[in-house]
Amino acid sequence: MLSTRAALPNGTSRGSITADSRDDIEQALTTWQDAGRPDIGAVRLQITDRVHTYSIEDNPSLRWEHRLA
Repeated sequence: MLSTRAALPNGTSRGSITADSRDDIEQALTTWQDAGRPDIGAVRLQITDRVHTYSIEDNPSLRWEHRLA
């Protein structure tokens, strides 16, 4: 598994992420930019006992789920 250190703005690094995760982050950033860079007011959070779902506006590409154990 390839991994890379996550760079912080002050030039330090903390933790590591896989190359696939980095690609996912870059794709999400590009999609967000293409959507006109919606601000924090466009973010929606839905919480259930099984999953937290984050979305930005109605763009299906800007939707993430955090499944709970």
